[in-house]
Amino acid sequence: EMEYVAISADTTEADLKQRRELLPGGNVSFSDAPPVRAAVQGGMLLLDGLERAERNVLPTLNNLLENREMALEDGRFLIDDRRYAALTSSLSSSPDVTASTLQPVHEHFRVLALASPSPPFAGRALDPPLRSRFQALLVPPVGPAEMAAELDALPSELARQLVAASETIAEMERQSIRHDGSGGFFSFSSTALAKRGCMKLAPTAGPHDILQRVYPPLNMHGNPSSATSATQVSQALRKLGVTPASSVHMDDDQPGELVGNHYRTV
Repeated sequence: EMEYVAISADTTEADLKQRRELLPGGNVSFSDAPPVRAAVQGGMLLLDGLERAERNVLPTLNNLLENREMALEDGRFLIDDRRYAALTSSLSSSPDVTASTLQPVHEHFRVLALASPSPPFAGRALDPPLRSRFQALLVPPVGPAEMAAELDALPSELARQLVAASETIAEMERQSIRHDGSGGFFSFSSTALAKRGCMKLAPTAGPHDILQRVYPPLNMHGNPSSATSATQVSQALRKLGVTPASSVHMDDDQPGELVGNHYRTV
């Protein structure tokens, strides 16, 4: 069973441990948060967006991740299942104490976390103690060969243009990150292009129409935060022959050059 936590700047310690709830009559009860439920029931905990959390929130999970221990607001104490078994054996003469205060963490409890690297994306870098508790795996973008295979059902010319456009935008994004360390382009998802919507739109839609579905700046020329990247990307795509159905002529004075199927800014 999967337990999911969407991390944001508003996530608090209570979202990761327990929430206090008022009952009719003035009584108080505690409801377990997803991390506690996953730990007790042996589920998979998915933490989505680690880079968005405030710095004092995620350390709440450090001890649970490393030692399988966590003190809860209702008086229970989560403990590693092997230690729980040992304590239960040694305290067999008073089982009620053990059962009421200690809660074993299930041996199948696992944690999967998703995060965007910061920089170049907005957010906070993970603190070293928390980062050391995970094995990192960088998910690379879809490469040209894989992209071409995914788009194999499309007309060959349309597929070729989409692959070239995808590589061009990705290269502009990589160069932007290398130049200023923060990235001046809206992140382009080649995975979204390969997996979402292309088959439904083609062959009636052109490559530019399809790209607009997965790359919002092409629809946001009036937005100051994305105007620069939208203009540069649109000019690069025009050099590849990828233009909207009713294209308005744009100025070609933006410095840059076309190298193979890529547009390089200078």
